[in-house]
Amino acid sequence: MAIIGDLFPYKERGRVMGGYSLSTTAGIALGPLVGGFFALIDWRLVFLMLFTLSGVLGSVYLFSFDAPKSEGELKDVLGKISGVLKNQAVLLLCMIGLLLFFGNIATMTFLADTLKVSVSEDKIGILLSTFGWLGIPTALAAGYLTDFIGRKKTLLGGLVIMLTAFLIFTQVNSYLVFFIPMAIMGIGSATIFTSLNTMVVECVPGSRGAAASVYNSFRFLGYALSPMATLPVYFVYGLHGIFLLCLGFALMNILISTRIRG
Repeated sequence: MAIIGDLFPYKERGRVMGGYSLSTTAGIALGPLVGGFFALIDWRLVFLMLFTLSGVLGSVYLFSFDAPKSEGELKDVLGKISGVLKNQAVLLLCMIGLLLFFGNIATMTFLADTLKVSVSEDKIGILLSTFGWLGIPTALAAGYLTDFIGRKKTLLGGLVIMLTAFLIFTQVNSYLVFFIPMAIMGIGSATIFTSLNTMVVECVPGSRGAAASVYNSFRFLGYALSPMATLPVYFVYGLHGIFLLCLGFALMNILISTRIRG
């Protein structure tokens, strides 16, 4: 993310970040399928594949990618992170990313747990993969929207889409019908993250790496906390309680986004 912010001008950054979001979303969608295929032969092949791809991509980057060189030293890292943590815009974007990951993981974790009583695991996997597959074309479109209508408008649009998904989740209780809000959630999430990623690397131009690392730390904090923190809600109120909680997070994110300068 930081390298994209350094290499590409403002008017192109959204589209490039859309391509980045597309690639990560494609990895989420394709990973289980490719991993499952290799596992049929030998699960160790998955790690052999990762080893090979990492070596090839690392070599390509090392010999052909002319990235900007940093002028700072290792001792400056803590200072940059401290400065980023004092930036209100970065913290607001971090909070949106945290709550979004938190809600996404809670939804998919407990939706799968609820459905396993009546639906086979392969069908649950197909349902959850809808999130990733719909995000692939959406990320690319969101990148163009980010450059065309602006970062904040694209972010708000994605947040409204996410709110719509959870509103539908609270009204349905059928495996087949769950595909509708899951697809909408994938569209909303890809739209949000494309605009969020772009905004994060623009908040503190001199510390793009620090801003991106802090932001990603917050996102994965939401990922890590979600199953544990929402388990009591699931035990007491069931899946409907999880959807209502995520609906509240979606509303909170919309309120937070209004405080971000467009």
